[in-house]
Amino acid sequence: MHLYLKGKSVNKQAHHRTLAALLAVALAAGTAGAAEELGTLTWNASNNAGESSDTWEAINDATRVFSFGPDAGTGDRPTLSTADPTHLAGIASAYTFDGDNDLATTISDPNIFTNLPGDPSNEPASFEVWFKPTTLTGGNQILFETGGSGDGSSLTISDGQIRWRVKNGTAGLLTVTADLPTTGDFIQVVGTIDTTTATDEAVLYLNGQAATAVTDTFLSATTTNPSGGGSLDNPGAGDWDGGNASGLGSSNSTRGGSSGGDLNGFDTFDGQIAIMRFHEKAMSAAEVLTNYNAVAAPVYATAVLDADPIAYWRLGEREEAVNSATVETGLAGLGAAADGAYSGSPDVIATSLLLTDPNNPAVHFDGVDDRIDIADNGAINTGGPYQTKTFELLFNADSVSSSTPQVLYEQGGQFTGMNLYIDEGELHGGVWNSSNYFDVVASISAQTTYHVAFVWNQGDLELYINGALVDTATAAFTQVGGHTGDIAIGAMNDGSFFDDISGVSGGGYYFAGLIDEVALYNTALDSTTIETHYAAVVPLPAALPGGLALLGAMVLRRRR
Repeated sequence: MHLYLKGKSVNKQAHHRTLAALLAVALAAGTAGAAEELGTLTWNASNNAGESSDTWEAINDATRVFSFGPDAGTGDRPTLSTADPTHLAGIASAYTFDGDNDLATTISDPNIFTNLPGDPSNEPASFEVWFKPTTLTGGNQILFETGGSGDGSSLTISDGQIRWRVKNGTAGLLTVTADLPTTGDFIQVVGTIDTTTATDEAVLYLNGQAATAVTDTFLSATTTNPSGGGSLDNPGAGDWDGGNASGLGSSNSTRGGSSGGDLNGFDTFDGQIAIMRFHEKAMSAAEVLTNYNAVAAPVYATAVLDADPIAYWRLGEREEAVNSATVETGLAGLGAAADGAYSGSPDVIATSLLLTDPNNPAVHFDGVDDRIDIADNGAINTGGPYQTKTFELLFNADSVSSSTPQVLYEQGGQFTGMNLYIDEGELHGGVWNSSNYFDVVASISAQTTYHVAFVWNQGDLELYINGALVDTATAAFTQVGGHTGDIAIGAMNDGSFFDDISGVSGGGYYFAGLIDEVALYNTALDSTTIETHYAAVVPLPAALPGGLALLGAMVLRRRR
């Protein structure tokens, strides 16, 4: 398993992201439905480790590159770095363009698309870009362009709108615009051109959905090719690339030549670009959506939400939001009513406990005074009686050898409640009602990541670790009464109960390590659902490149 320590470790994070990138194709095919359409040419910043700072190579053809900077002797070039805060599982790295002379062009291979077999410039095509603009209110910015002012195409941004333009000399011009989403996250944009009939169609997609389409007659079957010396185009086909250099985040005209689709008045892009793809076809709506889901879908979070939790803290808030522990947006549960507040100063760090969502941070608790406090809530603890409950989370403990309990999660007080805690090398899931205490237990190791589900089902207790049932017990009662004493993640908040310590009041019993993805259910999750959730933590493809293997943690069940 991976070793996580407090603070950042560049080597471990790099390995984590590399492994996540290697798993992307298997994940898309195995757990997200149809296989991702990678494109005839694909540039992916998350798969770009070790390349020259002057170029960005296509992952499926290293000879086709975007060259950076106006020349090799200046610092005006996009920079590769960790992507800005994002919850998109498929984006770990991106190229940052500063909006001022950062250039990425195909000047060394000006015919990068037209010199593909068969010169596809008058055939159907799609261009897909994943980008995050610094602002949606900026001026005219070039996201991508190819060709020249006569024949060419481009994706551009202008004051909150995206524009997809295909231009074929004086014969025709297709222009499609749509409002950009205001999520503040990376955006998928796909512009397609279908030239297979006498009526050409340009479609613009945003985040997997068709934004708008324009149909027009570009060229008829008898029209001479304006860029081909009198030869005939395919029926209805309009040239979308005039053969000039292409630009990404900028215009190739900055290095000489004309920009695609006539882009006078447009400047360089200000923001990040993570993925660029050229598809030698007009992508279908289903294919666009498949690509969006393969990159964007938080696989684990989707699985959790499908099980209808009453509250779900992803704990992915970045430093600027460290004072709130908000419930995942879109959850049809308690919403803001279950918000928490940090006590002490837990570190929100760029390490994830999810291989399937490596950009969703976890929280490190220092074991001294860090915790998240959640107020009493009728759905969680003060209602009842509760006949069924499930508590689910991921954790990685700095140490498990302390003789003092470390609380991962607890609700209630010294007389009635439920908790998950570590004590002397063991994980406990405990429930107590009127001071009658029962628990399920399993041995664990330090610095090892675990997925845990503790199930209470009408008197039966079950403890699952990494998808496997490791201990069971039966209590002397079949329901738990309502209980005050508040709720906490990472420590005790106003009382709890432990196997060798009778009910205690106040705070304390602080956990040291990482906690992530805390979900509460007022139902008893079954073994199949729990196994599905764990499979979304660490997907297990049939084979990994380069002899890599994923090792599960060994858990020793303790018979009681």
